[in-house]
Amino acid sequence: MCETKGSSHVLEKTLDRLNLCLKSAQMGTWEAELIKEPFGAENVKWDEEVARMHGVPEGQDVNPLDWFHDHVHPDDLIINLENNKKFFNTSRQAQALQALKFGYRMVWPNGEVHFIEMHGSVDPNSSTDTRLKLHGVAKDITQEVVKQKIIEDQKNRLLAASRMAILGELSGGIAHEINNPLTVIQARAFQLIQMVETQRLDAAKIKSAAESISKTGDKIAKIVTSLRAFAHGQENEPFDKVNVRELIQETLDFCKVRFYNRGIDIRLGSIPEHLEFECRLIQMEEALLNIFNNAHDAISNLDEKWILIEAFDKESQVEIHITDSGPGIPDEIAENMLLPFYSTKEIGKGMGLGLSIAAEIMVKHQGTIQLDRTNANTKFILSVPKTQRQAS
Repeated sequence: MCETKGSSHVLEKTLDRLNLCLKSAQMGTWEAELIKEPFGAENVKWDEEVARMHGVPEGQDVNPLDWFHDHVHPDDLIINLENNKKFFNTSRQAQALQALKFGYRMVWPNGEVHFIEMHGSVDPNSSTDTRLKLHGVAKDITQEVVKQKIIEDQKNRLLAASRMAILGELSGGIAHEINNPLTVIQARAFQLIQMVETQRLDAAKIKSAAESISKTGDKIAKIVTSLRAFAHGQENEPFDKVNVRELIQETLDFCKVRFYNRGIDIRLGSIPEHLEFECRLIQMEEALLNIFNNAHDAISNLDEKWILIEAFDKESQVEIHITDSGPGIPDEIAENMLLPFYSTKEIGKGMGLGLSIAAEIMVKHQGTIQLDRTNANTKFILSVPKTQRQAS
């Protein structure tokens, strides 16, 4: 009898400690049963903490299931219903090994929206093929969600500022790219005016001038469209098949005048004519542009100034090699150069985001960016799959 009392006392103390830990973590406990036909939940029980995080006024006795259906966000109710069905239809062995995890938004009576995260496990001793007994814990993660949203907003603002800073640096070259076709349009328009004024209308020349104006206008429109897309980042654009040679050429169109003005020789090495891969074009141009700009700043004051761009077909991968005339990057800098805000430039010259943005874009494309430390010069290797795995 004494042994039984001792075990009971130990169990009680253990439960007290567990409850104290849950309280300090602002977590609560719940239990419920999932039934197969008709599918749904019943016998739902919440402790005081879980009831509080669901917006139940203190001291008010409610039916947890009714309260949940009355206050959960309708979209989240549908999503969780489907997820719970999938969990129920897995094997008993998988259910025992796999924890049930789901989240949803609760709209409190005062209008506040709270994000709830639930974790549960199946009680094998009380479950059958048609009924699952679940026990679990819940946590109100609203503060974490809000903080993450603030961080994401700040990050997006910094990325936008970085893009605008790059466009500012490239503005001279972009103006040149637009000014040249405008000159063509003006010349062709003047030609048409001359024909009208001298009454020497030549149908073939009029058609040729009109086609030239139309073609040149399309070129300007393409430049403007690219600038708008670059400024916005195109985060959610679908992956398209892109020709590597055209990708490199279009990216260089943004910055070639800036390089020319600093006496930097741009060299195009081996680039297979028909080499293609799937990517978000604007994002990949942004990654390349950041690396090109990094090379520009690194070699602008050197006596020998050149950048070599090559591309290679590596079976399922595409590799783009960018080498500049710089003497390489010291190990202590190379270890940190892909970190956000890390910069060796003077204060006010750059935000330290260029290489980190390029690295993040490569990760989004399931690729990598690496520094080739075996090369005597500074050489970056971008490796990306030819085919992107679509998210399931």
